[in-house]
Amino acid sequence: GALSEGVGRMEQVLIQLAGIGVTWVWAFATTAIILFVIKATIGLRVTDAEEETGLDISQHDEPAYRFTQ
Repeated sequence: GALSEGVGRMEQVLIQLAGIGVTWVWAFATTAIILFVIKATIGLRVTDAEEETGLDISQHDEPAYRFTQ
């Protein structure tokens, strides 16, 4: 059937839970490494002045909205 011979349902569930745990740890560690590298190189945040001006202007040099009357 669907289960391998000699592996009961509960054992299969535990194997799958272990797989979920390993995947979560891998994803967390990989993300932490990527964020550390980005923070050490270009930084994770914009300056307060850039945020106050607006990210559309400071990052893309164009307004996000054009209001006309």
